[in-house]
Amino acid sequence: HYSLSPGGKVTEKELTKHVGACRKVSVYNRNVVLSVGEDGFVIQTDMRSQTSTTIVESESALYAIDSDYDNYFILCGVSYSTWLHDMRMPGSPALTYNPILEDEDSDDEGE
Repeated sequence: HYSLSPGGKVTEKELTKHVGACRKVSVYNRNVVLSVGEDGFVIQTDMRSQTSTTIVESESALYAIDSDYDNYFILCGVSYSTWLHDMRMPGSPALTYNPILEDEDSDDEGE
């Protein structure tokens, strides 16, 4: 994060950091940024207060996040699953989609 003082001095401040690579950043609203990384964390950074909070801890690396859905964000990573989280209760997914398990369920229905 860079800021410019009235005197024209540019200052740099690290607001958050992942253990390992940060894989994707998503702007949730104009004041909040969400990031995911190799550590399996979703970190929420509030640009107004310049604070960061870990809101999701996954057991595996996360590679993508999309937050263009009102109060929801979608995650995916190295597993076959995709998770839909509600920002009002982000700790556990509101919905999990796994196409591998869904294929197995549909095979069972055909028997």
